[in-house]
Amino acid sequence: MNASVTPIGKRRRSTNIANQEFTIAVSDCRFAAVENRDYVVLDDMLRLWRRNNIELSLTGALLLCDGAFVHLLEGDSSDVERMFSRVRADPRHENVRLLERRPLVRRRFANWPLAYVGPSRWVSRALHGHDLAEISAENADEAGYLIDLILSFVGDDPGEATALSLSA
Repeated sequence: MNASVTPIGKRRRSTNIANQEFTIAVSDCRFAAVENRDYVVLDDMLRLWRRNNIELSLTGALLLCDGAFVHLLEGDSSDVERMFSRVRADPRHENVRLLERRPLVRRRFANWPLAYVGPSRWVSRALHGHDLAEISAENADEAGYLIDLILSFVGDDPGEATALSLSA
């Protein structure tokens, strides 16, 4: 996956961990940009989603593979819920399944307003035997695997580099 990296400004983030939560969900995506592999449009969408997360002081990640998104969000519980309400209301996301919601101990994606892992043969190989279309809260042990997988691609701390531009 070719990517150029651009720094973005610093974000304000609550240090009070008491009202913070971590949430991971999976949805089937019906995005023309995804289905048509229109990476210019997808890149624009990622910029918008990152701005939305920055405005809400959310951090997290998005993995796209085989027509499914894995959504990870960290932040104030009400803001995380607000963002997932947007996802659930968006007709481009179908069959939104919450895998896990728990109090946040520490942010795993602290410097990522929205890390992105896109479709590639490496992601497909890593997900072999993990059918995103079938993952639900009943097999929530998959949540830990997905978190570790995303972190293996993006790392815990990208430093100043947080905005990826996808090659067309």
